[in-house]
Amino acid sequence: MKRQDILEIIVRNPQAIFKNANREAGKYSEYATYFQVTGVSQDRATVYTKAVTARSEDYLLDENGKLVRDENGGVKDTRPVAERSSIKYGGTQSIPTRLVLKTDMTEASMLAEHIADQEANQIARTERDNAVAQAETEVVELAEVFTALGITNMNTDYEGKISVMNWGRITLQFQGESITRLVSALKSALVEVEV
Repeated sequence: MKRQDILEIIVRNPQAIFKNANREAGKYSEYATYFQVTGVSQDRATVYTKAVTARSEDYLLDENGKLVRDENGGVKDTRPVAERSSIKYGGTQSIPTRLVLKTDMTEASMLAEHIADQEANQIARTERDNAVAQAETEVVELAEVFTALGITNMNTDYEGKISVMNWGRITLQFQGESITRLVSALKSALVEVEV
């Protein structure tokens, strides 16, 4: 960007956030991805910036920013995401003016987008945990049914193994006579329901 354009943006909105052009292009860069411009050098070739990121604390911190611990380790922060999220600032860096890209972001919009992403992740995690818990309950019931039908003996080796995978998917592993007994039990069930 041109120096004059950068100055106009930061005069209109001191909370404006800019992006590193190298990061946008997928290139390595030693500079922050997102930053605010705090000044421009005399020769106009560089700008002074401070890195800007949005973060959510998952664990409680004391007044010195240290992790609050109990006998189990760090204490989880159970407040809503919005209450434990904030904008964090990095140190000052000089960045070549040519690497400064305009964005439509401000601190407020960056924080709002971060909170929305974190809340969506939290919902997905809860759904996954619920699916896994449901599947684990159903695995026990399924194992009991298989044992009652003589298909397996609820052992934990390869023969007749039932396990819960990610997102609550259940895997069954049978071989030999267990497969024959499973097919027989399923055919009998089909006859009973007249399929």
